[in-house]
Amino acid sequence: MTQAQHSPRPPPETRGPNRRPGKGRLDGAVTARMRSSPGRAAALWKAVSGMALLWSLAGRAAEAPSAPQKPAALPDGFREQVRFWSRERHWMERPKPPPLTRATLVASIEAARTYMLNHQRAEGNFIYSYNYVRRTIVPGDSPVRQAGAVWGLTMLCRRRPTLATRAAAVRALDFFFRNSRALSCGTVAPVYPPYDKIKTNTVDILCLALMDFIHSQTRYLTGAGRGLYEGWLEKYLDHIEGMELGNGSWGEFYMASSDERAPTSNPFVDGESLLVYCRAARELGRKDLIPKIEESAPKLIRKYLTDAWDELPDSELTKQFSQWGCQAFAEYVEAGWKDSDLVGDAALALAWWLIHEHKVAELRANMSYCVEGLIAAYRVARIRDDRESMTALRKYIDFMLTRAITYQIGGPLQAWNPYFKGVKPDAASFGGIVWVPDGHVIRIDNIQHQLHAELMALDLFYPDTQSPPPDKKGTTDNPQ
Repeated sequence: MTQAQHSPRPPPETRGPNRRPGKGRLDGAVTARMRSSPGRAAALWKAVSGMALLWSLAGRAAEAPSAPQKPAALPDGFREQVRFWSRERHWMERPKPPPLTRATLVASIEAARTYMLNHQRAEGNFIYSYNYVRRTIVPGDSPVRQAGAVWGLTMLCRRRPTLATRAAAVRALDFFFRNSRALSCGTVAPVYPPYDKIKTNTVDILCLALMDFIHSQTRYLTGAGRGLYEGWLEKYLDHIEGMELGNGSWGEFYMASSDERAPTSNPFVDGESLLVYCRAARELGRKDLIPKIEESAPKLIRKYLTDAWDELPDSELTKQFSQWGCQAFAEYVEAGWKDSDLVGDAALALAWWLIHEHKVAELRANMSYCVEGLIAAYRVARIRDDRESMTALRKYIDFMLTRAITYQIGGPLQAWNPYFKGVKPDAASFGGIVWVPDGHVIRIDNIQHQLHAELMALDLFYPDTQSPPPDKKGTTDNPQ
């Protein structure tokens, strides 16, 4: 019998005019072996067919319906928990944080100090924002808010000094000094890298920071040291004066590259510049600024209160001006300048607008910047011996500050924020303050505004009559 008579027919997958070795389901090498060894080909074909049958049976078994499973039992207490929250009164009677106390304020202030010191860069400026959930630095920056962080440190130097805080304030101020330059307009101002626009309120806040720092170091700076800081303060004040528009307002920015002053202002700049002038007149003896202050204040009251409200009762212009305007007006009234009754009325009007029109106490966001304005209005009410206004304002101040402190990671009221449940602050997040209770990002401006409001409240409502004596260098490492 010839070899052809004993050779079996090839498997169906390899038959046909278009099938060539290597083009079927089996590769070319296997096909070649099959043709050279008929017995091996038959055995392999049986194995493949058997595997295909097993796969088919397995697939059918997987598709077959399984036996019904017994439902898992509900966790213990689950029904009772849902029933508890089904009753409206439990939503209306949720636990509230304890009343505001001096101890709570001090603990929150010290936590904020820790955050700021931990987030200062080697160059002197600060990490702008930090995500405490992801534990990452969030990109972004703001020259104005960086200046605000410097002010936060110098406020601490003035009211609750420590060696570490003073060293940090020196580095922060030096950062802005190094980045200041002479401009074609004849003034000197900080050009925060890489920005070309010099916002006037950046310079305003640096002036406020320098005034607090110089005051805090009066007894301890040498003549040369005091001269250094007073010299920079004078330069920055000259720049602000150069930004006057002649209508009671200040230009909102100056372009360093083109040497152009903005012909327009904004509420932030007007309020902050007026506050700088008021404090400079009172603390630095700049009596030459008083006529400008007395001319500007009524114009700004009309611009950001009465005229703004005629156009829109809940005006964005009023909101942006309110905190700075109230602080400037409190300085004005305490100084007793011309028409101080009018200016005092404006301060209280702004406070009631914040409470009853803008409804700051009902907003979910951190309203510490508004508390700064309310505390300034309280100062006006106290000068007038307006007990009714003092009582009402104190109620809102305490409520809003207490709520804001619950937004602080590692703060004294963290346990009262349900969104912080289980949060264990690390070194990078401790003392940080978020914008909303469930926020993840900590920004330096939130720290600065809340810190300022807390220090103002501490001075006004809980004055420290037993401050620890300063050490030789004018600081203490154990603030009480």
